[in-house]
Amino acid sequence: MNRLVGVLLAFVSTLSIFYILFVPLPSLSIEFSTGSMGGERVVALGEMWETRYIHSLELTEVEDVYVFVDGKIWLWEERVKSHNAGLPTEPSRTGFFSIDEKWMRFFGGRFFSDRLVLRIGDNAIGRNQLRFPPGRWFDVFSYVPKSRCVVELKARSAMLYLMGI
Repeated sequence: MNRLVGVLLAFVSTLSIFYILFVPLPSLSIEFSTGSMGGERVVALGEMWETRYIHSLELTEVEDVYVFVDGKIWLWEERVKSHNAGLPTEPSRTGFFSIDEKWMRFFGGRFFSDRLVLRIGDNAIGRNQLRFPPGRWFDVFSYVPKSRCVVELKARSAMLYLMGI
């Protein structure tokens, strides 16, 4: 009986280690065209990521909320303060609209992608910020002004992630 328990324990331990090291984990990669900064981090499915910027024509804040679902980056919500200059004027057929004292909010819309390319402005235009809620906003425009940011959702095993490959 003790031998059976030992074999079973060894088998479960081996499978657990195999699972931890080789089963793919979703990870978010952020790279800037300047070659500086950037990085990668493991993200949980359903985790949120937000961007904030100043619209170039309206000069009003816009916030986009992205959620990692099913191996894709989904635009979950867009918050705007103005309908002018090409910003949404009505909800899509698959979404809904809400308004409060601070924002006009568009939910849904079904936009998703494996990869996003964001233009980063500077202190005068854009003032782009990023954050993983409930964390603080990171002023990307201060560190990599007038650059391009590529955001990708990848799947890699924990072993490759730990090895930096």
